[in-house]
Amino acid sequence: MSKLSLLFGMKFTKYLLFLFSLLPTFCGAQSLQTVRDLDREHQELMDKGVNMLGYTAAYYNKLDSLLNVVYNKLRQTLSPEEMQELKLQQRQWLKKRDAYFKQLYRDTEKKFDLEQNEWKEVEYLSVYHPQILFVEERVIWLMKRLNNE
Repeated sequence: MSKLSLLFGMKFTKYLLFLFSLLPTFCGAQSLQTVRDLDREHQELMDKGVNMLGYTAAYYNKLDSLLNVVYNKLRQTLSPEEMQELKLQQRQWLKKRDAYFKQLYRDTEKKFDLEQNEWKEVEYLSVYHPQILFVEERVIWLMKRLNNE
């Protein structure tokens, strides 16, 4: 079991359920409805008010996995030149993402006046939300391009 699983208190069975929940995402066509469904599912779980950090981490991981699936499907539809351009764009986006995420962590440490190893659920949730929005925006952009929208 990874540190991430332990950190968020996910038991092995919950982790397996999470992996199985990704199967429809990988097996079916990806559309904007997929993102809306993931968002709705996450909101329903958050409304319960328990294990919010675990559910949010799982949601982020699903979006990140979906990003990879859509990116790879899009690559298969492109000419070699278009594929190279997409690869360059993706690398630029990844650099931008990494810098943005680092800044989120720095800002959160300042805001709560804590080192990251002292963070509690509220600090992690305050970082995850903008990260989710950032990745979700990229997933939607890739999906629209894949679907020629």
